Amino acid sequence: MPEEPNQKDAHRRVRRLRLRVGHGVSWHAVLLSLVPVLVAVGAAAFAIWHFTEAPTRTLTLSSGPVGSVVYTMAEQYVPILKKDGIRLVVLPSKGSSQNLERLVDPHSDVDLALVQGGTQIKQSVADVVSLGSLSYEPIVLFYRGTQHLTQLSQLKGRTIGIGMKGSGTQALAMAFLKANGITGDGDTTLE
Repeated sequence: MPEEPNQKDAHRRVRRLRLRVGHGVSWHAVLLSLVPVLVAVGAAAFAIWHFTEAPTRTLTLSSGPVGSVVYTMAEQYVPILKKDGIRLVVLPSKGSSQNLERLVDPHSDVDLALVQGGTQIKQSVADVVSLGSLSYEPIVLFYRGTQHLTQLSQLKGRTIGIGMKGSGTQALAMAFLKANGITGDGDTTLE
């Protein structure tokens, strides 16, 4: 039985395809040369998947004392980050100094910290990167008495409340007072 015209065209196309694949190169040879490439790509993909760490979905934030403004501010980020599938653990602290110490400690699990500007610690903070400011925090000085004070140095010999030990406020107050000749020794009391 003679072949129909469509079958003849199909056979001609197959013959042309064989000729195009390459003058003496068979499909079998082409597939055999691709198998090692596919195996190498698959092995590389497996190695990347198996040996690289996935980005963490949990972050630890060193904040401030429980009930403080800083701690409350840190707690507000928990539901915000949860929307993106990130679990935020808010770790209370004594204040900015401890937050910064935790941040530079390689054995600490702290990823982020809220630190008041101007806070200094003994350790090097060269590897710490600031992501930005959350708010401005004015320093306000209140004093009791009838004398009109115009300079911090006029507080010498008095009792001065400088904030909680380890807080950023205390560190900043100490820097301001020291710059004005008040160190807390002698007749000046720093609390």
